[in-house]
Amino acid sequence: MFVRTESLRSYVRLYPVNSAFLLICIVMFLIMTLSGGTTDSETLVKFGAFISPFPDSEWRQHAVDLWGGSLDYMRFISAIFIHIGFSHLLFNGFSLFVFAPELERLFGHVRYAIFFLVTGIAGNLASHLDAASRPFQGFTLSAGASGAIFGIFGAYLALVVLRRAFIDKGTYTTIVTLVVMGAIYSFLVPNVSWQGHLGGFLAGFVWMTVLLQMKRPRRS
Repeated sequence: MFVRTESLRSYVRLYPVNSAFLLICIVMFLIMTLSGGTTDSETLVKFGAFISPFPDSEWRQHAVDLWGGSLDYMRFISAIFIHIGFSHLLFNGFSLFVFAPELERLFGHVRYAIFFLVTGIAGNLASHLDAASRPFQGFTLSAGASGAIFGIFGAYLALVVLRRAFIDKGTYTTIVTLVVMGAIYSFLVPNVSWQGHLGGFLAGFVWMTVLLQMKRPRRS
């Protein structure tokens, strides 16, 4: 499932939605690099990074005046396509390039696009709710497609749990390894939003579980 043997042209033709998402991430990274840097807080806020919890009205107006950007709800989406530093983009871009195409093939282009956005939003929402429960610890600035990527991992784990007979041994091992290594990375690496990863992962797992239950084979 995860061996990419397509040419670039074939990849774009077969997986146009995932290709578009990758391109958006790369273009946004280049624009932000030329506009102040992808690790610069002001640049991140200006281009749509997520702020948790939502600032009060005075802070919001200050940000709008200073950076010309609006805050709050649109950042649940815009932050998905923004990355903080090249290594962040490289890791997420590689994960999308290698692991996401099979889901686009399974879901179809439109449903995969919705899945990607929903799991990405779910990751940002989980991170936001956690930060909102600790309002006196200041604001956090976050960005990246990690919530959607962990949503993809969650969907694959649901396949392993509910359709084990249809998964070959190599794919099974890869999926379990991805989930375990993702969990270790989320909880042990500093400055990583494990809440966002968990939110996206659970959304992806539930999505695939519901889909598999709807598509349950009937007895002849």
